[in-house]
Amino acid sequence: MNGYIHAHLIVQILITLWVCSFTPVSFAQDKDCPEARGVFGKPLDYNDPAIRKPHGEYGGKTYLSMVENVHFTSNVESLKSGQTSGADPMGDIAYTLNAFPNHHRALWSVSRLQFKQGKPTKPSAECLLERAIRFSPKDVAVRVIYGAHLHKAGKLNEALQQYLAAEKINPKWAELHNNIGLLYFDLKQYAQAKQHAQLAYQLGYPLPGLRNKLKRVGQ
Repeated sequence: MNGYIHAHLIVQILITLWVCSFTPVSFAQDKDCPEARGVFGKPLDYNDPAIRKPHGEYGGKTYLSMVENVHFTSNVESLKSGQTSGADPMGDIAYTLNAFPNHHRALWSVSRLQFKQGKPTKPSAECLLERAIRFSPKDVAVRVIYGAHLHKAGKLNEALQQYLAAEKINPKWAELHNNIGLLYFDLKQYAQAKQHAQLAYQLGYPLPGLRNKLKRVGQ
């Protein structure tokens, strides 16, 4: 299992656990939302295997490691502090997303940071997530992260749009069906919630949270 797949699986689990409860919150529209320019001449796709291959011109380092080892360290990802941006991790997260606009873990981090602060990051999480979708419209993980972000904010109908767009891309992702089921549960659309719960468990989803919620309302 390579590092990307391992990180992707962790993101799947964290997203699902995080949206089990939501706190409605409103963030102002971000008027300053620049497009990514990249740090290697152009923005690079986080899903492209080439960013994980050593380059002789960089001493055998990969594009991804050159950014992550300096800017997206464990302290930054856990929101403890910045690495090159002082106490605030946002500068390093923004740098990472300028290099790789659809970097899943960095997008997840900026979403968490915005809720931790209780106010928009600069640029805002919504800006960076929408930019990631423009950059890579078929990246299912970005859609799910944005859906989870909107779900957490109590923007349930907008979250549903992202989840359903993700389902069209990958209809056999167990964690996605679990998240859709949780969202339908919060919308009190229990029949749809049950349908997606059944799909999630048929596809091997291991956690019983959604099943337990449905049992409590007689489903």
